[in-house]
Amino acid sequence: MAFFTLDPALQESLDRKTESVFIVLEMIDDEGKILRLSDDAVESAYITSYRDSLGGYCVSARVTFVDESGVLNDLSGSNREVHILFSAGDCGRFLHRFTLYVNDSGFIRTVSGMRTRISIVLEDTPTRIKRLGALRNWEEKLVVTDLVMSDKALPEKSLLHLIASRAGLSSEDLDSCSVPLSLVYAALSGNPWDELCALASSCMALLEGGVEKKLLFSSSIYQEDETEEEASFLKSGLFHELLEEEAGDAYTNSIRLKWNRPERLAFQLLWCYEEPPVSYDTDMTPSYPFLPDGSRPIQDESYPFTANYEVREEYQRLPVLWADQIQDQTELEADLIFDADDQSGTDGTEGLTISHYNYESQKALINLNCNLAGSLKKLSIKGRPIVMRPGAAFYHSDPDEIATCGIRIKSGDSRFFSDDQVMGVDGVYRSHPEDWVYRQLAKGIRKRRRFKGKSELGLFYIRSGSLCLLEREEEDVLCRVEKLVLDYHESRGLDCQVHLLEE
Repeated sequence: MAFFTLDPALQESLDRKTESVFIVLEMIDDEGKILRLSDDAVESAYITSYRDSLGGYCVSARVTFVDESGVLNDLSGSNREVHILFSAGDCGRFLHRFTLYVNDSGFIRTVSGMRTRISIVLEDTPTRIKRLGALRNWEEKLVVTDLVMSDKALPEKSLLHLIASRAGLSSEDLDSCSVPLSLVYAALSGNPWDELCALASSCMALLEGGVEKKLLFSSSIYQEDETEEEASFLKSGLFHELLEEEAGDAYTNSIRLKWNRPERLAFQLLWCYEEPPVSYDTDMTPSYPFLPDGSRPIQDESYPFTANYEVREEYQRLPVLWADQIQDQTELEADLIFDADDQSGTDGTEGLTISHYNYESQKALINLNCNLAGSLKKLSIKGRPIVMRPGAAFYHSDPDEIATCGIRIKSGDSRFFSDDQVMGVDGVYRSHPEDWVYRQLAKGIRKRRRFKGKSELGLFYIRSGSLCLLEREEEDVLCRVEKLVLDYHESRGLDCQVHLLEE
């Protein structure tokens, strides 16, 4: 992801370094039309674009302006879409830099003499998703199977698009790269922003709000086209103050990843009837006595009997998260074994029939009707299950770095991992989680630096999350923008702060 591209006339105006930068606001009215305020309407603006604690990029802003023409008199402010445009001098060209939304406070009007100032607090789509997370009910779990990390051509099988849909975003609201790593199973039940950031972390992708699209998911090292991320150029001479410090907080020499790994198993037994009372034949085969008027719960047709699926392994029983290819009633009846006590003139299996059967992905509801006394030898349900392997782990460390600097541990912070094999930077194929750990360690052991620059020039085209080459007299340093602060006032122009972390 690179900086925004400027119109040549606007770029020329900025290059002169004498032209004043100013901000113009556009608002979308109730009919979807653009209302543009005058070029001198904005008095002040404070805009922050930053990387949040979960790894995604967010934008918040506060803007104060006047509406001399009264174009906003009949409009409410809350949740209104706002475009922030930048320009310089009289070049007549603008950069649509941000698309934000007014928060619930709406238009905050302050009357001072004969002048009315309007203040608005703005936020981008990621901030809205994050803020609304605590106010909405995310407890309704969405379970999905057989999908990929991101596929804009098939959004119904794309984890990215499914998470975004829970936040009220459609596929048209997203601009994303395609990451074809497959997933067997995912259960979505938390705040969508948390899950989007977890997905971006496992894909090593950038997640941010967009200008034309509400959400951007880009620059994944696992994306389908394997395009190398573009780096922009940033001259140190653009800053009147540039601080350099060691980024010791970014250093790590041991990566420990633990996650719960879903696994799809072969077609097998999911459930069999085992309710007491039970008797055993001479060969210790269980047998379950049934009577026509018996009191077994599975005979009570007023209440369906629940058959919860589980997978039986040598030392444990694992609950089934999801199952398909489940046997239907005809197949169950074909496998049912019932020995009637009195079989004169009657097939023994006719003494016990399935009166109700409805299967789901995690359980079945079933009832039996007993016409003759006898013993049930076998009643089972088979299917193809997905189970969770808890506590899957992969650790990787650099012994030389540990010997020199002591151990510095970083724990894995994602939960969406594929079983697919991917090729690492060293040309070796590993599973997705193993490759993720190797890449995290390779970045963690670098002795990186952080740069904080201040400028009075128009650096509004810089974007948080973008890769840039900081050009200095002594060396060029490849960095990623962590934070951008744009502080504007009509009396003094634009002050910029840029925080960079060395790659």
